[in-house]
Formats: sequence, structure tokens, C-alpha cells
Amino acid sequence: MNESFIKTKSELTQKNILSLYIEKFTAFLILFIPVSMVMIPKGKYLAALLLIVSCVGLLLNRVKVAFQTEERIFLYVFFLYFCVHAINILWFKAEIRELDVASRFLIVLPIFFYLRKSNIRIDWFCGGILLAAITIGISSLYDVFFLNIGRPTSQVDIGAFGMFSAIFALLSLSMLNLYKSNKYIRLFSLLGFLGGTIGVVFALTRGVWISFFLTTILFLLINPLQWNLRKKIIFTASLTLFMLTVYFLPDTGVSTRIDQATSNIYDYFWSGLSASSAGARLEMWRASLKIIENNLIFGVGENNFNKHLTVLVENREIDNFVGRFRHLHNEYLSTLVEQGIIGLITLFTLFLVPLVSYYKRLFIGSYEARLLMLSGAIIILIYMGFSLTSGVFDHQIGALFYTIFMAIIMGIYGSYMRRNL
Repeated sequence: MNESFIKTKSELTQKNILSLYIEKFTAFLILFIPVSMVMIPKGKYLAALLLIVSCVGLLLNRVKVAFQTEERIFLYVFFLYFCVHAINILWFKAEIRELDVASRFLIVLPIFFYLRKSNIRIDWFCGGILLAAITIGISSLYDVFFLNIGRPTSQVDIGAFGMFSAIFALLSLSMLNLYKSNKYIRLFSLLGFLGGTIGVVFALTRGVWISFFLTTILFLLINPLQWNLRKKIIFTASLTLFMLTVYFLPDTGVSTRIDQATSNIYDYFWSGLSASSAGARLEMWRASLKIIENNLIFGVGENNFNKHLTVLVENREIDNFVGRFRHLHNEYLSTLVEQGIIGLITLFTLFLVPLVSYYKRLFIGSYEARLLMLSGAIIILIYMGFSLTSGVFDHQIGALFYTIFMAIIMGIYGSYMRRNL
């Protein structure tokens, strides 16, 4: 009897030790995933490693934990988004590989389920964001001013780089209240905001500029940091001065990009010229409205936009210049064309339902819980803004980043609430 008891106790101890090591390794991955996904070659595979580790962690931790309201909403909208895409693919008898991007919304869930049962602190997440933001700022300055290559280099396309930089910048800024008693971390938070902002500016992606600008305005209006009027004025004046400086410095290329956009839009509406960045987008958006006229409910199916676009080009209803494009460069119109009004409602549900839930939590509870809710809200707002000029879920990296970070945020939130109720 004693030998059996000792053996059982030894097995439990080994299991606890293994669980502890897995938890520490998971925290390490959370620290480096933000910078690895953007700046390190093949760094996105750390996300796959986090998924594997989370599955092992779940096998060792079978404890049942009640769900918070915010967690349930997160699960519902992710599951709904996947289901609508799966049904659409079945309806149009598309190839199963077309479900690749939407599947990310289910694949990442073990990460969420494991993190909410763990004891990983929010500090690991914050440290990862600051590391990524500051690295992006330094790398961008080096690429633009020392290597003279025009735009920063990274492991993702330049649009995604700009969007991720915007997210890291505002997440860094959000940490000021959490670490208000530590002047060094507050300094790193400001440096993180500056680094991310530098990445946004030098990415020269106008859609990201719009998204970053609108989200920053909302950030000031909502005032989650509870700044007084003086601090708001100082922040706004500093950011405005920075923006004016990079605009008037010819080496940054900012003024050129703004002038090009203005010229492109003018030429499109007054001369019908589509052979430009902004002109092609406007022409494709016009094409999308023609396509959805007869396909409003269910859309035309995943990746079928180009077939219909080709018909419009052949009928000379659309400028043939846009016939070579594969994406609409607008997530809302792309979803409407491919999944119809049902898909568009699902996309708005994915964004707006959690956003409202997170907003309600911004001014109640501890700084830790509020920061996590604010982080989720910022990611959604940046994605919503950039979706106006880009298909944020048309590419794997856009869907992977969104799903991984939302799973991490909600997982840590669930863990924090469990430990502090």
C-alpha cells in the first residue's frame, strides 16, 4: 500500500514538474512570437510550436474552468466565421484548400484553451510587444537612412508590416498605466510607441496610415489611460510635430506617397485613369459592385472574383488594367463578393461583437484586465481600418497574426480572471 502511494505521488510530482516546464516554455514563446512573426526568417513557425506545446499542456491539465462572458464571445465569433466560410465552400463545391485561411480561426483555439488554464503573467505578453515595437523602429531607421532602400525590410509583405507596426505602437502606448510605478518600463513603452510609429510611417502604406490615424483619434477620445487635457495636448502636439517632420523630409518618401494618392484619385474621377495604385483600387471596387448585383445573398464563392472580373473586362465594362489583379484590396467588398451579405454580416460580427464587449471592460477592474481588453480592441480597430484598402484575411499572415494574438490575449485574460476572482 505504501509503495503504491509513493509511486503515485512520484508520478504526480513528475507530471507537475513537466507542466511547470511547459508553462515556462510557453511564456518564452509568447515573449518572442511578436518579433519573430514580423522580423525573423521563418519566425511564424514559433506560432506552430506554441500550438503544439499548448496541446501537450492541455493533455497534462484536465482541470475544468468556467468561461468568462468575453471568452464565450471570442469563441462564438471565431466558430461562426469558420462555419460560414466552410458552408460557402461546400455550396460552391470549391477545393478544400480554399478553407486554409478560415481554418486558422479554429486551429489556434488549443492555445486559448491552454493559456486560460495556465499561470502565465501578462508581463510576458507586454515584454514581447515592446521587444517587437522597438526592434521594428531600429530596423526601419537602419534600412531607410543607412541602407537607403526606401522601405523597411521584414519577413512579411510591406502592408502587413505597416499594420503590425501600428498595432505594436498602440499596444506599447497602452502599457503606460499598467507600469506607472516603474519609470524604466514606462520609458520602454514610449520607445515602443515611437518604434512602432516609425515602422508605420516608413512602410509608406497609405491604408495603414488611415487606420493608424483613425484608431489613434479613437484612442484619445475614449481615453483609456485617463489622461487629463494637458497630457492629451502634449501627446497630440508631439505626434503632429513628428508627422510634419517626416512629411517635409524628402528622404522619407511620405510626401511623395501622399501626392501620388491625391493625383491618382483626381485622375480617376476626372480622366477615368485606372492605371495607378489608387485608380486600380477604385476601378476594382466599381467592378465588385457590378458583380454583387446578381449575387447579393451568397456571393460568387471563394476565389471566384477573378472569373467574373475577366468577364467584365472582356465586355469592356471595366478597364482591362485591373484584369491582372487577384484581390479586391478591400476586405469588406471581398467578403461581400465571395460570401455575399451573409459573409459580410459574419465579418462585422467578428469585429464588432467582441469590440463592444471589450469596450465595456475598459474602465472597470484592474489595470491588467483592462489592458488585455484594450489590446484586443486595438487589434480589431486597426484591422477594421486597414480592411478598407486591403484584404487583411486574403493572406495567411493576416489571418495568422489576428487569430494567434487574439487567442493569446483572451487566454491570458481568462487565466488572470481565474486567479483573481
